[in-house]
Amino acid sequence: MLPSPGSPSANTPGFPRVFSEVRDIVTQQTERLKFLRLRKDLWETRDGTIDYLNLIFDATFREKKVLAKVVFRSYGEDAHLFLAVKHMAPQLFGTCDEQGIASVVVMELLEDGWMMLFDYCENRYRNGIPEDARRRLLKRIDDILDCLGTARMVHGDSRMANLMLKPGEEEKAVLIDFDWAGEVGKARYPVTRSDGLGYPGEPGGPIGAGDDRQLYGTWKNKI
Repeated sequence: MLPSPGSPSANTPGFPRVFSEVRDIVTQQTERLKFLRLRKDLWETRDGTIDYLNLIFDATFREKKVLAKVVFRSYGEDAHLFLAVKHMAPQLFGTCDEQGIASVVVMELLEDGWMMLFDYCENRYRNGIPEDARRRLLKRIDDILDCLGTARMVHGDSRMANLMLKPGEEEKAVLIDFDWAGEVGKARYPVTRSDGLGYPGEPGGPIGAGDDRQLYGTWKNKI
């Protein structure tokens, strides 16, 4: 059994032991994954509550620093990999699924200047984003959503919190957090989603083809 979130053993290197070996996406070979520390900064939500459906760790995989996300629900691996190949999402390195327990997703660690779009708009450019940067950023978001739409895939949670970028490189912004992602009509919203954020559709219902753009439209003018 996995330790419960927040228990002492959840903060020690090597947790959880069941995920010590992960399938490499490229080679399909099993590689060792070593957990380093629980990222409490990414585990806590913006309002200070805890997201118990995710545990996010700094880790090493193939001797490289990575981000390891343990999820207690399905994960949109196909959509993540589809955009990662196009450099529109963090590179996806490996996965491991323990039926009935949880899954771990091993991905590129975004650091060295990467920031959440929400922080980019609210903190770095409080007086407005330079027009050229804004133009490049809006085009990038459109391109990402167009790519998903062409492939008949949806993300489901296209909020400002799920886009990352580096100031000065807005044309390289990436989409993160593919927990709800999948094929149009097959991917579904969680029953317990927060309805105060403007999500289309119904809790527990299918994610429609235009839902990502509809949600994007609720905050686009904040850029």
